[in-house]
Amino acid sequence: MTRVTFPKLVFFDLDGTLIEPMDFERIKLVLGVESPVLENILHDQLKMEILKRFEIEHAERANLMPHASEVLKKLENLGIVKVIITRNCSESVEIVCRRFGLRFDEVITRDMGHFKPSPYHVIRLIEKYGFRRDDCLIVGDHEFDVLTGKRAGIKTAIVRRNCASADFVLRNLKDLLVSSSMMEKLRDYAGFVKMEHTLFALPFAYLGAFIAQRGWFGLKLFILIALAFTGMRTLAMTLNRIID
Repeated sequence: MTRVTFPKLVFFDLDGTLIEPMDFERIKLVLGVESPVLENILHDQLKMEILKRFEIEHAERANLMPHASEVLKKLENLGIVKVIITRNCSESVEIVCRRFGLRFDEVITRDMGHFKPSPYHVIRLIEKYGFRRDDCLIVGDHEFDVLTGKRAGIKTAIVRRNCASADFVLRNLKDLLVSSSMMEKLRDYAGFVKMEHTLFALPFAYLGAFIAQRGWFGLKLFILIALAFTGMRTLAMTLNRIID
């Protein structure tokens, strides 16, 4: 039986996704730049050092976002490859992982070049692990995360924000577990009672009604037949499976 499962490879943003977001309004004020901050100061070594200090100080005091630890543990238990992909410096990621005991299979930071929204490292890791792009997901709280995923051709999820181009909008990280679990249960149920057999047999019910009425039997009866036939056959198949 085919099952809908969690993705095999999940990319996580850091700030605002796994830990509390940084105060970018304050950072922009101090640096005297507008968004996107990193692109606007990339060739200014002094401002890059100031940004790095902000990131490290934030990593030393920020809390984990709700359900972050639970979700990461669940993915680890399922053997799913977990990746941090952030525009932050490497030192800030190391601090967060050390403080909270987080473990990731791969860590991608701006120090490695090709930072988000470049899809370079996403594509590189997909090819490294040999996964299909449909089996991969990026989770973040910014349009850059969604854009990175779209450019790489993988599924995208945005947390606590609206983004029309994202494949999934999550209220919080726990929605990753809830959504996947519900999908698994629905697929299991459909396979358990052989819904495809029910759908295959339904036209025969319509044919019988057509013959009995000597022609078209009306929309109301059409709908009632679908509800009655599907419901009763599903119940019968369910009881049959349970009894067997």
